[in-house]
Amino acid sequence: MPASNDKPQNPQKDLGWAKITHPFHPLYGQRFKILKLKKVTEGDILTLQGTHRGWFFVPREWTDKADPSIETCPQVTPSVLSFVHLLSLSDLLDQLKKGKKEDNGELDK
Repeated sequence: MPASNDKPQNPQKDLGWAKITHPFHPLYGQRFKILKLKKVTEGDILTLQGTHRGWFFVPREWTDKADPSIETCPQVTPSVLSFVHLLSLSDLLDQLKKGKKEDNGELDK
């Protein structure tokens, strides 16, 4: 029988560290070792190793492991005009041209 301080035979892969980035979290700015990642329907939950309370849970979106977003990644600029917007703009311009020709007594040929 192995001693209690022996390493498990299949140690879990090192998941690294996570920094709390949610501005209202009491541990904001602090880094913790990631013990486990759990996927749930609401999003991913990290189990982090605490300092004096053992471990705690935090949504991945509240850490620096969150997917990049416009708020957290300012160098990523949103596309102002998507393909759909450009098509709508083209249709609008065609309608405006058509309306202007009708106002001047011209007909589309």
